[in-house]
Amino acid sequence: MKIYPTVLLLLSCAAALVAQSESAGKLRLVHADSAISFEENGRIIRELIGNVQFAQDSATMTCDRAREIPAEKKTVFTGKVYMRDGKRWLRADEVFYFEDRKEQRALGNVSLGDGPNLLRAKFVTYFQKERMAIADSSVILTNRERRLRLTCGHLVYLRAKEYTDATIKPVLVEFDSLYKESLRITGERIELFDGGKRAKVSRQVKITRSNTRAECGEAEYFRDAERMELRIDPVTWQENDKLTGERIDLFLKEQKLERAHVVKNAEATSTIDTLKTGKRINNLSGQEITMLLRNEKVEKILVEGTATSVYHVIEEGKEQGKVRVQGDKITLFVDSQILKRVMIESTPGSSTGRFWPVGTDGDGDIAIEKDTKIEEESPPPDFVPYEKEPKVIKPAKLAYPEIARKAGLEGKVWVKIWVGKDGKPQKAVIQKSASEIFDQAAIDAAMQMVFTPAMRQNSPVEVWVSIPFDFKLK
Repeated sequence: MKIYPTVLLLLSCAAALVAQSESAGKLRLVHADSAISFEENGRIIRELIGNVQFAQDSATMTCDRAREIPAEKKTVFTGKVYMRDGKRWLRADEVFYFEDRKEQRALGNVSLGDGPNLLRAKFVTYFQKERMAIADSSVILTNRERRLRLTCGHLVYLRAKEYTDATIKPVLVEFDSLYKESLRITGERIELFDGGKRAKVSRQVKITRSNTRAECGEAEYFRDAERMELRIDPVTWQENDKLTGERIDLFLKEQKLERAHVVKNAEATSTIDTLKTGKRINNLSGQEITMLLRNEKVEKILVEGTATSVYHVIEEGKEQGKVRVQGDKITLFVDSQILKRVMIESTPGSSTGRFWPVGTDGDGDIAIEKDTKIEEESPPPDFVPYEKEPKVIKPAKLAYPEIARKAGLEGKVWVKIWVGKDGKPQKAVIQKSASEIFDQAAIDAAMQMVFTPAMRQNSPVEVWVSIPFDFKLK
């Protein structure tokens, strides 16, 4: 009795790889309890019945019954079909082989394995010429080594390109070393490229992992680099922090979120505790926002590009008011969701600061005073040659602005000081400031300083000097 050569369906490391065993040898009948040949509806039917066993090189196959229909070039294997070739194996209730189309179709409780990979589905079809496999209905693909599981209703695999396309409620789950779920990704479509090294998710994307959630219209996951790129109206929640922008990049390290980077029109809202007591919504905005985490807890937030921060100040259980600061770059330092410090960096004249006491809500706002300027006639030019530079003999007594202290603000201010022939400041102007909140205090401190005068040819001369003032909370 002639049986047309069948194939073994295989699973690739990437995802639902269903492939043909390319053994060159002929399929040999090893055993069958009985064999019959008969005519049915004008067709010759050849059938093997009971404990049917075949061998082809290193591959083996067993089933309860094998039926060959020569006129249709079709062979049907039914009843506990089991195929194995090394680590590759297939189980199914029924397998159809169409010789002319080079197509194999497995039906009913189909399971395919290849080492650490396992695919389950109700129906699997492999197209030999196209090297393409299609799995349908209750599809579950797992990889123990990569600790991955992909479920969907319909799956297409292109063997040559190592490409998988999962649709109909696809879900991609990643597990940690204890095989507990660490990441879940859903969308209308999940594509796997390069053997699963890169995943692309489209439409109604939702990502959940630990205390992080994200939603967007399109996402890509680069598994080896442990990086996710969220596009099309992305939103990310990290505990009580919400991030939005044109694109959000999430960076993982050992499956833990280490950094979140928002690009263009970045905005963050948060309920960070301010000075240990109470919670208020805080807002950050800028062209870019970077959130740094340790053990998946936010410890630093950097806002760049027209950076703006609005947050509430709570001291000893009592709300003091609201602070709004703006600069080129704002850095917020956080510990256990408590806002500890705020540092502002700006080019001269570009920073602003404002404080609203409780109850004013912006109507009775108190503005931070602008630079204090002492007008004098004929200041020295920016460059005055001298032989002996001025030295500080009476340092400044820097007073920390109360508003900045309550707000937890830190920063540096550079002050340009006109030092007279007697060594005393004649004028002080701001060169560069972290925030206007510090400007007046820096100018006041500068005007209290005393220097030895600059000397040229044994005579004192007036000069400008630049002095930095660091405002740091102790």
